[in-house]
Amino acid sequence: SLSAACAAMTMTGRSTSALLFGRGAGTRQLMLETDQGFVLFTPAGVGAHLGVATDLDADVGLVAQQMQLLVAKIGAHLSSLPRDGAAAP
Repeated sequence: SLSAACAAMTMTGRSTSALLFGRGAGTRQLMLETDQGFVLFTPAGVGAHLGVATDLDADVGLVAQQMQLLVAKIGAHLSSLPRDGAAAP
């Protein structure tokens, strides 16, 4: 699913950032370039991420900027705290 792919990408980004720059290094944004277009992921609140897919002709810099503006406006509403009583995997 798209949600699982987003989670896998963001965790891979976090792990790579920690490996290269230390545990305190945060990940601000991830970009995947494919033959068909781009996929961008950015943190969007506690336990939430925003993902955007574009075609090859997109202005990726503008898309990234607009993603940051959107997260600044609504990020707090996207947060997903752990549920009470959730069983550990």
